[in-house]
Order: sequence, then C-alpha cells, then structure tokens
Amino acid sequence: MTRRLVLLLGISALIEPLLGYNVLMATLGGTKSHTVPFVALGTSLSSRGHNVTLLSAFSGPAANNGLRELVPSILEAYVENFTSEWDLVGARFRNELPISPWDAMRYGWESCEALLRDTASTAGLRKPDGNPRARWDVAVIDGAFPECLLGILHGENVPTIMLNTVALYSGSIMRQGNPSPWSVTPYFGKVMTQDMNFYQRVLNVAAQFTLKIMHWITISIYLRPTLQKYLGDHIPDDLYNLTAEVPLTLQNNHYTVADSVPYLSNVVNVACLHCRPAMQLNSDLESFLRRGFVFVSMGSSVQASGMPEALRQIFVAVFSALPYNVIWKWEGAKIKDLPTNVRTAAWWPQQELLGHPKLRAFVSHGGLLSLHEAAYHGAPTLVLPVFCDHDGNAAQAEKLGYALVMDLAGISISALHEGILKVAALHNNSYREAAKKRSTLLRDLPIDSRELATWWVIHVAKHGGADHLKSSIRYMSTFHYYSIDVAIFYITSLILIIYGLKKLCWRAIGQDVFKKKID
Repeated sequence: MTRRLVLLLGISALIEPLLGYNVLMATLGGTKSHTVPFVALGTSLSSRGHNVTLLSAFSGPAANNGLRELVPSILEAYVENFTSEWDLVGARFRNELPISPWDAMRYGWESCEALLRDTASTAGLRKPDGNPRARWDVAVIDGAFPECLLGILHGENVPTIMLNTVALYSGSIMRQGNPSPWSVTPYFGKVMTQDMNFYQRVLNVAAQFTLKIMHWITISIYLRPTLQKYLGDHIPDDLYNLTAEVPLTLQNNHYTVADSVPYLSNVVNVACLHCRPAMQLNSDLESFLRRGFVFVSMGSSVQASGMPEALRQIFVAVFSALPYNVIWKWEGAKIKDLPTNVRTAAWWPQQELLGHPKLRAFVSHGGLLSLHEAAYHGAPTLVLPVFCDHDGNAAQAEKLGYALVMDLAGISISALHEGILKVAALHNNSYREAAKKRSTLLRDLPIDSRELATWWVIHVAKHGGADHLKSSIRYMSTFHYYSIDVAIFYITSLILIIYGLKKLCWRAIGQDVFKKKID
C-alpha cells in the first residue's frame, strides 16, 4: 500500500509540470498599455502549455491572445469613468498638470476598492476559478500599485514576481534592497537622466521626497484601511513589507535603451517583451507608404482626438506641408480639412509601420512601449511628451540620440514642421544612425527578453519561490545602509582623540612653563 502511494505521488509530481503551471497575472494599471507586457509574457507561457489568467480593467487584450481573462466589472467601470475625465493633450498644450497629484493618489485605493467590491473576482484572484482546493503556482503582478494585489494574495502562499511596467519607477525595487540613490535616479515625471546638474538634482530630490510622502499617505492612511475593511485584520499594518518580500522583479528596462543602473540579482532586465519583427502589410496600405511616410501615434493612453482645436489645426497644417505621406492614429470623427497625403484610423499595426523600410519618422507621445518599439525597429523619433513617465522616457531616448524632444506647450506650426523634417532627413541624419545602433544592440542579446522572462517565471514556479534572490539589504535602515551610525562613531572618536591630545599638549606645555618659572 505504501509503495503504491509513493508511486502515485511520484507519478503526479512528474505529470503536474507536464499539465502546466497555473499562472496568475494581474495589473491595476489605469491604461491599456499596462497589459501589453503581460500579454506578451502570457502568450509565451501559454505556448509552453501553462494555464495563464490575466486580471485587468480591460476586456480584450488577454482573450484576443488565447489567455483566460478576468475583468472585474466594477473595476472596469471605475477605470473607464476615471480616465474619461482626462484632458491630457489639452492640459499639456495649455502648460497645465495633466493629472493632479490628488487624482494620482486616490487612484491607488479607489481602484483597489473597486476590485474588492467584486467578491467573485477577488475569489478568482486568490484561487484559480475561485476553487478553494486549487492554487496558483506563481503570480506575476504589476509594479504599478502592487500593494493592493499583494494584500489580496497575502496568506495564500503564492510565489510572487513583480513585472515593473514603468521602468523609471524605482520605489518597489528600492524596497527590495536595490540601490537607488537620488543623485543618479531621476524622477520619471521630469525631462532628466542620470546626468543631472546641481539645479536638476535639487529639483529631483524635492520631487522624489514629495513622491515618497504621497506614496506613504496613499498606503498608510487610505489603502491599508480599505484592505482591512474587506479582508479583515490579517492584512499586515506595514504593507511596505509585502513589497520587500517579493523575491524577483522583471524590469521593463535595459541598458541598451536606458541608463546603465546597478541592480541586485533579484532584478532581471526584460525591456521590449512585446517587440517582434514587422510583418507584411496589405497592398493598399503598401502603395500609400511607397512615397515615404511619417507615422503619428499618441498611444493607447492618450486620445489624440481629444486635443484642442488649435492644436489639431497645427497638426493638419504641418502634415499638409510635408513632402511625405502621413499615417495618423486618430480615434475621433472624420476630419473635414484632412489633407490628401494623410490617412487616419483608430488603430494601426504599429510595429509593422515602425519596421517598414519607407518610414521616415515616428511622432510619439513618449510612452515606454512605443519608444522601445522605435529603438527595436530603428525608427528616428520626434517625442511630444504628455504625462506620467513620458518626460523621463523622452529624456532617455534623447540622450541616446534617436529622439528629438519638443514640448506641446507653446508649440508652433514652424517649430513642429522643422522638427519632423529634421528627424525624417534621408541624409546626414544622426537620429536615424542612433536608432539603427539601438536596434542592433537591442537585438544582439544572448537571450531574447521574452525567453528570459518566461524562463524566470517557470523557474520560480518550479522551485516554489525564489527566496535565494532576496537580499538582507531590504531590512536595513537608512542609517545602517549608508553606515551613518559608523560615520558618527568615527567622527565622534576623532573629535574625542583630538580633544584628548589637545588637553595633553596644553598640560605638558603648562608643566614645562611652570618648571621654567621655578628655575
């Protein structure tokens, strides 16, 4: 009987991996672009026979790619209502804040509460299909607003990985022990890189400190009570520890497309997870592109059709004067004064266009995924940053030479026209040469980013976690990490030694003077 039991257990242990791991992926990101790296990784895992479920606020991305989709209806409605109020391009054009700090903060706990109110989805998040007997073999969660998801999964004993979709945000990996000194860690919301002058470093410290306070308020005052309200008191008081205990982060970054950064072994660079070679376009579109073309796209998070009329007229005037055709991602109604050299649509096959040999320039909003695609396909780019990390992404691309950055605030017809022609030039074009170099470097890696990320997810599932990647640094205080206490000890000791020697010297001198007086 015992032998049969051992044999059955042995067979089940061998069969389970063959049947595939149950992989949970989850993002609370407020824009559809957050789902893109998850879908790319999920389809790679699914092709290897694993069972992948993606929770997000957006219907379609997962299901359209053969993955199981979990879209809580309350969360979906909340995100749709939250983003419908945005006037991103208009605000940037007027030189205003596209999103207020309060809106950025409240999204963290309001989106979490929207998820928690959907009890069926919460149950499906904690267990596959809400089945109490089933369990996830590994969970991959977004580095944007991870505390809510970590709180829900707390106590489920699920090996967890973080996929940091916002590459320039270092808060989560810093709490896991990675060095992120503000002297070389620029705030992602400003046009800055590691090469900051004194004035920029002053601004950077102020921005980073403010961000830290905002995050503490969000987590400690609002999010923790929200989680405890729905899940009970087993939610720990210090949610920061949940982030610190995540053993592995897949960072949507790479030294070929950004500054070189010192990471511990618990961070793996997997930039361009979703990038792929361009495929053939239909004959009608091919004939339109034959003249040479400029591709204009503000991504999925920014609605170009919502731009102010004055800015739309600037775009139309510039496009009509270009010696190229223009492909424009435009989600609104048909434009009456559209020039004959311009085609618009709500969706275009972006990677096919960026990889097309007749592409002259790419006009982008500065989204991370778009800039990674531009680098991958060697597309010279003009960036018009709008909000969030767009400024930081644009600064990185400009530093690497493949992008020209312009500000929407106060932009003119002549400036935009000149900028596009500069980036699109066929000869003596430094932007094109730099883009080609980035493409060569990004493709010349020992292992493809998607393959690397897939291997790590399977590795963590196979071994039931990755505690061997955790660093003791995550427990260290600032005093301990920078040895401030040791410095104080040595400085104090030196002062005492100097003071003691000074006293001895004065005493010796005094005794010598006293002897001379007696003599």
